[in-house]
Amino acid sequence: MLAYVSRGVDLVPGDVIGSGTVPGGCLFEHTSADTREDPASWLRVGDVVRLEGDGLGSTRQTVRAAEPVHALRNRAEGDQ
Repeated sequence: MLAYVSRGVDLVPGDVIGSGTVPGGCLFEHTSADTREDPASWLRVGDVVRLEGDGLGSTRQTVRAAEPVHALRNRAEGDQ
């Protein structure tokens, strides 16, 4: 998980990495089985995502275009 989340960002001691979502914050909770495979039903550039958790506060982000993800090296292929 750390290898994936550290793509394009420097992690430093003290950074907090979280996983999971607050109830209602998972995209699968807002799609039906017949639309999950349809990319048009997923988040798009410009969409706004806001999550709120009791006792935690809230966070709001706007989806933006990003550079393509670079594949991780595979040690099994000889990369060290």
